[in-house]
Amino acid sequence: MPWSRRRVTTTFAVTGLALLAAVAALLIMSFRVQEIGTLEQTTERDNVSLARILRNAVWPRFSDFIATAGGLPANELAAHPSVPEIDRLIHTLIQGSAIVRVKIYDRDGTVTYATEHALIGDKESDNPRFAVARTGRIASEHVTARDRDDFAGAPYAHLVASYVPMRAADGKVEGVIEVYQDVSAQMAHIGRTVGLQIVVTAAVLGVIYLALVLIVGRADKAVAEKQRALEHALAEAEAANRAKTEFLANMSHELRTPLNAIIGFSEIIERATLGPVANPRYVEYAGDIHSSARHLLAIINDILDLSKVEAGKMPLEDHEVAPAELIEASLGLIRGHAEEKGIALAAEVPTSRPRLRADERRLRQVLLNLLSNAVKFTPEGGRIAVTVSERPEGLAITVADTGIGMAPADIPKALSPFGQVDGSLARRYEGTGLGLPLTKALIELHRGTLAIASTPGRGTTVTVVLPPERVLATATAAAA
Repeated sequence: MPWSRRRVTTTFAVTGLALLAAVAALLIMSFRVQEIGTLEQTTERDNVSLARILRNAVWPRFSDFIATAGGLPANELAAHPSVPEIDRLIHTLIQGSAIVRVKIYDRDGTVTYATEHALIGDKESDNPRFAVARTGRIASEHVTARDRDDFAGAPYAHLVASYVPMRAADGKVEGVIEVYQDVSAQMAHIGRTVGLQIVVTAAVLGVIYLALVLIVGRADKAVAEKQRALEHALAEAEAANRAKTEFLANMSHELRTPLNAIIGFSEIIERATLGPVANPRYVEYAGDIHSSARHLLAIINDILDLSKVEAGKMPLEDHEVAPAELIEASLGLIRGHAEEKGIALAAEVPTSRPRLRADERRLRQVLLNLLSNAVKFTPEGGRIAVTVSERPEGLAITVADTGIGMAPADIPKALSPFGQVDGSLARRYEGTGLGLPLTKALIELHRGTLAIASTPGRGTTVTVVLPPERVLATATAAAA
């Protein structure tokens, strides 16, 4: 298994395990909190019921004692004759139940009675739950015996304490009864239930986890196999592309030799260099052969150049180049053809006359390709303009025409080798589809960019931008 696949599978396994463990913990905690909440609610209802029974049994007989007990010292209060009587009454009522402590408060928070006499006389007016009960509301809390000093050594672990307000006939709160109920057995049951849930949840999530790991492992294996297949296909495609490039380069070299001979001999015949030709039509045919051979040679040269660029075997010969002079020379080469079609040519170069460090021959090839395309696709009476502008991203040379244009969706096709917007055999404009791809490749060799903007029926604008590092000081700046 490759290292990357092991890492993906391991990462998923660790992350998945952590996530499932977190989900399990949340579920179990939620269940435990819910169970304890239900237990507290149930116990509170029992405590409230008992407190009200105690109120009905105690208050009618001992209300005067409870009302005045707050003014007595703790030792006198604990020794008051009413305490043993309340004791007998309460123990009778709570006998056989889970109630382990009862406390009676007067309205000011003094413990006037407690089943544990040592607590009688305590002041708990600051107890927040007593304060709630004194306002007429019931307040309860879950108490852990080990966390309370007053329950040290007690045989029970968990309690629910409820503070229940006791109202007089006029509805006013005249005291509070606090009832503690032992819920250790219920908490132990909740603990056992939670333990069982942990086992079941762990088992279920473990099965899910193993299934997910297995699925991911198989999916990862399938992806790896597809990746290997794609890499193999890519390697084969690259090998085929290299073979194609080498074949085109070799064929171009092989074809150029006989073509040069054809061009040379046809030119000799056309010019009658070695003497007059008896039949004038032979001279005409020789001219056709010469022009056709030169056209074919230009195509082969483009193929060879494109093959060199693709193979990375076209070095640049950088020199200082004057764009204004290069543009003027290129316009001169296509001016005759443009005038035949009545196409106006214009050039606009900044007065600062920027200069470049570039391969002059390749830049001339770029300009001629762009201008030739513009002349080819611009109808009679059209216009072609070449402009040079300095931009933050470098020096831009733009060739804009008022020709037939093309749809934006066709631009990628025009930039692909041998791609033509009109690929039918009966197309109106001839060409191999190498001009723009070769131009783009030559500009990219200079670390520049080529962009095309075109609209059908309105013309095409091609902009090449050479990077700032190829822009030299302008003539004006140099003179200064």
